[in-house]
Amino acid sequence: MIPPAGLADMPSLGDSTLDDRGWRNPLRGEHVDRSRWEAYRIGPESSRVLSSVRLVEDGMFEVTSGEGFARVSDPQAAFELAAGWAIAKLPD
Repeated sequence: MIPPAGLADMPSLGDSTLDDRGWRNPLRGEHVDRSRWEAYRIGPESSRVLSSVRLVEDGMFEVTSGEGFARVSDPQAAFELAAGWAIAKLPD
């Protein structure tokens, strides 16, 4: 996973003794999509995307999680928002 320009470290998705969550650039066909990042959790049979961030052509970041949507110009703010939405979907 390669973070976007302007972001030194990816935000934490919380502590987990199972090491069952993280950030990834998804595959699109045979290629890794370097303009999209997903916060995910690994389950018993598959992984689940909790939130995603997409860098669009105008340099803005689109953050989504379920029905949540935001356009953010600052990469740090975009990924912090995505991390917060992802953490809210995790079981207690």
